[in-house]
Amino acid sequence: MFNETWQIYAEEVFAIYWNRHVSDTSENAVATNGWRANEEIIRKHSIYLCLPKMLSEISNFTAADSLVREFSVAYYFHLNAVIFFDRIIDDAAVKYASDFLHNLHGAIRGYAHIFKPDEDFWRLLFRLTNETSCALVAENERPQYAIKNYEEFALVAEQRCALACLASSLLIRGGVPVSDVNKLQHSIRHLHIALQWLDDI
Repeated sequence: MFNETWQIYAEEVFAIYWNRHVSDTSENAVATNGWRANEEIIRKHSIYLCLPKMLSEISNFTAADSLVREFSVAYYFHLNAVIFFDRIIDDAAVKYASDFLHNLHGAIRGYAHIFKPDEDFWRLLFRLTNETSCALVAENERPQYAIKNYEEFALVAEQRCALACLASSLLIRGGVPVSDVNKLQHSIRHLHIALQWLDDI
């Protein structure tokens, strides 16, 4: 369970996400505290709302809090884009296409404010996004009941957790050794697989 400090940070990131998303998708004025009606989503997604910040702290990455927070918001937009893409595949529901596109746009717009066009981040983003989309399609073709143990589940889930590794990409820009970032990504993959195991099985 998160302590109060991390809970506050998760709420701050979600509030920024919520207000930007609402301003992009709603023609009506919405109270800026409307995000508070989503406490269950914040609780469920708290690890992802805080992951970039957590990684920056454990790796001694020095950057302005505002930069890490902006990256956290863009990352959360990206996570939601993947969630809606997954729903489109699972339910063959075009109704989620608008949510997918709005969240993807929010993610790219946020990343573009942080990373220059020639930074390695964009190549990493393309590779991990491709891994994630391929994994979601493959998972949809293989029903959960066909998976008999954790090892087999991990093989199916590994690529799906590629997006989680993107949370560490800001560290490379701050001079954290690539070898350390790779170790973090390895740990993140296994953490995400374990979380999916709890959620799906």
